[in-house]
Amino acid sequence: MARKRELDVRPIYYIYEWFKVNTLEVFYVGKGKEERLHEMDNRNDHFLRTINKYDCDVRIYKSRLTEQQAFELEIERIRELKLLGQAQCNYTSGGEGCSNWTNYVDEETLKKWRESNAFHSKGKEHPASKEIKIILRTGEILIFGTEKECAEYFNVTPMVVSNWTRIVPTKWSKRSKLIKEIHFKGKIIKYPEPKEEPRIAENMKEVIEVITEDGKVLHFLNTESCGQYFGFGSPRVTINRWLKGNAKISMKKKKVKEIRRTKIDYDDFLRKQRLS
Repeated sequence: MARKRELDVRPIYYIYEWFKVNTLEVFYVGKGKEERLHEMDNRNDHFLRTINKYDCDVRIYKSRLTEQQAFELEIERIRELKLLGQAQCNYTSGGEGCSNWTNYVDEETLKKWRESNAFHSKGKEHPASKEIKIILRTGEILIFGTEKECAEYFNVTPMVVSNWTRIVPTKWSKRSKLIKEIHFKGKIIKYPEPKEEPRIAENMKEVIEVITEDGKVLHFLNTESCGQYFGFGSPRVTINRWLKGNAKISMKKKKVKEIRRTKIDYDDFLRKQRLS
């Protein structure tokens, strides 16, 4: 059914462009009248993030247009810029936002306006489909129009962001601590609940580990201290025999189930020694 709308025939409309000052890249094209180009109402999140992040300005592309002329030029200008990889904050092809809704504009006219847009007439995928939505563990939702914009936000390369949209990380990944879900091209990538990465001790040291019959685990830095603990007159000789398995009777008398050399975190060992 045709949409009920009345077009203003007064030449009071204009087409405006928001652009980045440093690169002159146009990121948004709009139709307006009076002070619309400076107003921030009814702007999408991508637009608002862009003007907050970059040094931006706005300019009039063409003025003194009727509403129909403004619609048609808006569509054409967005089409031109999309082909150049710009107008990234325009999520539609334009030709919308009519001021009044009392009379009809026939569907044939609307179709003509839409078909003048390259992304519709040539069957191309609209850039809005490349939107990346990231839900953080904090509940915050971030929406990016392109991989490049997402990469700039997280201070990584676009290739890294591309991998984010294709590869699910492990539960040990730093990304899992930050990100809960990524929505991209109709696909939802759910990140596993994060777990603390196993700590790899930097200061490993070989010690003698003794396990007693009652399950107690003892660590000694050398055979001398181990033998002295068990009260031997020749501590090194006796403990070396234990390690070689040549003194099982002696071990049984001391209620030792097992003895071996192993490596432990030396810093952790010292902490336990201070607490004991």
